Amino acid sequence: MGTILIVEDDDDLRELFAEVLRNEAHSVVCASNGQEALAVLEKVQPCLMLLDMMMPVMSGGELLETLDRSKRLNALSIVVVSAIAEQTEAPGACRYMQKPIELGALLEVAREFCRPESRERDAC
Repeated sequence: MGTILIVEDDDDLRELFAEVLRNEAHSVVCASNGQEALAVLEKVQPCLMLLDMMMPVMSGGELLETLDRSKRLNALSIVVVSAIAEQTEAPGACRYMQKPIELGALLEVAREFCRPESRERDAC
C-alpha cells in the first residue's frame, strides 16, 4: 500500500480518517493546512491526497493552485473531501466527495488510487 496524505484542519476528522486508513494497512501522513501539506510533499510522494478546501493559513484551493504552478499536480492523485455543497469538482482534483462521507467510501477511494497498478500510471 502507498502513503496517503490527509490535509484537513479538523483534528478529530483528520485523526478518524487516519485511523481508518491505517487499519487497512495504509501509511498515512497528515497536515492541518495547505502550507503544512507543501512541507510534507517535499519529503513524501503519496499515492493519494485527501484534501479539505476550507482551511486556515492556506486553503485547499490555494494549495491546488500552488501545485499546478509548480507542475507537481500532474504526479499526484487528489480527492477533495469538503462540506461545500455547491461545489462538485475542483480543478486539478480527480474526484470530489462531500462531507460527511461514509468510511466505506473513503476506503474504496484509497484502494482505487493506492493499489500498485494505479501508482504505475499518471495520477487520475
